[in-house]
Amino acid sequence: LVYKVVQMAQALETSRFSDFWMAANACRDFLNSIPGFYESVRGFIAHIISVSFLHVTKRTLADCLKLEGASLE
Repeated sequence: LVYKVVQMAQALETSRFSDFWMAANACRDFLNSIPGFYESVRGFIAHIISVSFLHVTKRTLADCLKLEGASLE
């Protein structure tokens, strides 16, 4: 578990968001027990995207945040 947490942290620090979500999926039972974890991560990712890009497609944003449909709106 510690290895996965370090892996997730490194992925977020280097903006490898798809790698983060793959690692998070591997320990989702643990992460689901942390209130607000996914919301906080999505807030961090959204902040990084907002300071890094002037324009981003909805599809790219959805991929980075791992959201679809009404959740993305």
